[in-house]
Amino acid sequence: MKKFTLLLFFMLAVSVFAMAQADVAVEVDTAVVDLILLTGVGGFAVGALTEMLKRALKAEGFFAYVISFAVSAAATAYYMVTAGWDFLLFIIYTILVFAAANGFYKMVKKSDQ
Repeated sequence: MKKFTLLLFFMLAVSVFAMAQADVAVEVDTAVVDLILLTGVGGFAVGALTEMLKRALKAEGFFAYVISFAVSAAATAYYMVTAGWDFLLFIIYTILVFAAANGFYKMVKKSDQ
């Protein structure tokens, strides 16, 4: 699990470095991450679709994370095609959706009160 945590940190660091090198400001909206998680692909939420595939393939451990990452990338690609393609945002949203779907990244929304 330590290797996987290190890999996740590396993926997030690469996306931050890529945003820093971009010529244009990149805005990441957590509402989009929520939208991708809930709509997923073809109406199936990312979590539900991932669980169905993991059970059908009897996946455990690292292979389960690979399936989750593939579903996250597919759901993000589906959203990005309908909303307007941006490769840098695709990478960032894929990582955030993957992390949120696996419980690594908890999105905290501050109330305006």
